[in-house]
Amino acid sequence: MNSLARNKEPTQALGRYQKRWRIEVLFSALKKRGFNFEQTHLTDPERIKKLVALLAIAFTWAHLVGGWLAEKKPLKIKKHGYKERSLFRYGLDHLQYLLLNIQLQMTEFYHCVWLLICPQETQET
Repeated sequence: MNSLARNKEPTQALGRYQKRWRIEVLFSALKKRGFNFEQTHLTDPERIKKLVALLAIAFTWAHLVGGWLAEKKPLKIKKHGYKERSLFRYGLDHLQYLLLNIQLQMTEFYHCVWLLICPQETQET
């Protein structure tokens, strides 16, 4: 088991680190692994705030879809012990495919929208 060094409140350190790591994963997806946020070159704080909110929703949606897909068809584990891609990337790639083929994939797209609206409920496809 990995250890975490902390001189104040050691019992809370792991929980805080887990929360911080989730934020790091979100910003990684926003910057380089999907949304290329930095390429927008926005400077107006209100526009940045709205864009970050929209991207957070998109990230959540992609992650939910990735989790749903992984239940149907699990991701392969590579030799180094990690999955071949993240749940976020799995879901984002699938959503992109659906949107590019929307006329042929409407039922699947509706199911993915349902995942965003009611993530606790599952529907059979």
